[in-house]
Amino acid sequence: MLGLLLFVLASTAARTGPRPAIAARLLPPPLAASTGNTYYVSTTGDDSNPGTLEQPWLTVQHALDTLAPGDTALVREGAYDENLRVTRDGTEGKPITLASYPDERAVLRPEGGPENSYPIEIDSASYFRLHGFVIEGALGPSSADVFLLDGSHHVEVSGNEIRDSSDQGTYSDLTTHDLQIIGNAIHDNGPSPIHQSHGIYLEGVDQLIANNLIYDNHHGYGIHVYPNANRVFIVHNTVVGNGNTANGSGGMLLGGNELNTVSNTKVVNNVIAFNATMGIRSFFPEWVVQPEGNEAYSNVGFGNPGGDFSTWQGGGIDYSNGNTVADPSFLDTGAHDFHLRSESPAVDRALSPFSPDRDFDGVVRPSGPMPDIGAFESF
Repeated sequence: MLGLLLFVLASTAARTGPRPAIAARLLPPPLAASTGNTYYVSTTGDDSNPGTLEQPWLTVQHALDTLAPGDTALVREGAYDENLRVTRDGTEGKPITLASYPDERAVLRPEGGPENSYPIEIDSASYFRLHGFVIEGALGPSSADVFLLDGSHHVEVSGNEIRDSSDQGTYSDLTTHDLQIIGNAIHDNGPSPIHQSHGIYLEGVDQLIANNLIYDNHHGYGIHVYPNANRVFIVHNTVVGNGNTANGSGGMLLGGNELNTVSNTKVVNNVIAFNATMGIRSFFPEWVVQPEGNEAYSNVGFGNPGGDFSTWQGGGIDYSNGNTVADPSFLDTGAHDFHLRSESPAVDRALSPFSPDRDFDGVVRPSGPMPDIGAFESF
C-alpha cells in the first residue's frame, strides 16, 4: 500500500528482495511517517492515564483531542462506540497517525444520537492518517463510515475494512483536497434502497483512490466521482459486484446532475467486473459544464451487462488508449477472493507509472516484468 511505505508499524509486506526497475511514478507522494510520541488506547484504559502501553487511555476521542503533530495513537483490539471527530492538524513533515495496534483489529462504530452518526468524521483536519481499523455501522439516511469535509486535506485513509454503513462507505465533500484512500476493503454499505449508496463517494481536488477492494455495495456505485472533482487518480482498484439494476448503478461513474463537472481524472490499471449494470461509465448531460481531461485506459472490464466501458450522456471519458474486455480469472469470486490466477489477462499488464509500490496485501509490486492490473499482485 502506497501510504504504508513510510509507516513501518503497519507494513505487511509478504516478499523480500529487490524490486525490478520501473518507470517514474505519476502518483502523488505518500504521507510522511509519524515519528513523534506513541500513545495507546484500550477498552480497559482510563483517560486520566498517561497513555502508555501499561497505562493506556480509554477513548479514541481523547487521543484525537490530545495528539500533537508527529504523534501516533495505537488502539488495542476491541469495539469503540464513539462518534469520533478529527479536527487537529499535523504538518507536512509531522502527520498525526491513528491506527490499530499491530496485528490487532480495533472496531470503530458510532455511539448514535444524531439522525446521522458517523464512526469517524474528519472535519477541517490535515496531515492525518487513519489506518488499520474495522469501521462500520454509520447510522442515518445521509451518513458515511468515514466522512471527510470542510477543507480537510492531506489525509490518508488506508488499510481499513469499511462496511455496513446505512449509506456511504466513505464520503468526501467538494472542499477537500489531497486525500489518499488506499488499500481499504469497502463492502456491504447502503443495505437498503434509501437512495444510491456508494462504496466511495468523492468530490474535491487532487485526490487518490488506489489499491482498494470494493465489492457488494448493492444500492450504489463502487466508486462515484461527483461534480466538483478535479485531478483525481483512480488506480489499481478491484471493483466487483456493486450496484443495482433498479436504480441503474454499477461499478464506477464519473459525473452527475450538478452544473459543475469532473475533470482531469485518470482511471488506470483497475479491474471492474460482475457489477449489476455498467463497469465504467460517464454521465455529463447537456446542462453540465462539459469535462476535460478524463481518461480511462489499461483497465480490465468483464461481466458488466450495461457495458464495460461506456457513456451514458454527453461522453466525458476518453477510452481511446485502450482497455481489455476479458474474464479477470479471480481465484474464487463466490468467496470474495479476488486474487488473480496466473492466466489472468490482468497479470503483467499494468502501466507502472500509475502503480503504487505495494498491493492491497502489502506485496511488493511488481512481482514479474510489469505490475498486475487491479488491487492484487499475483504470486
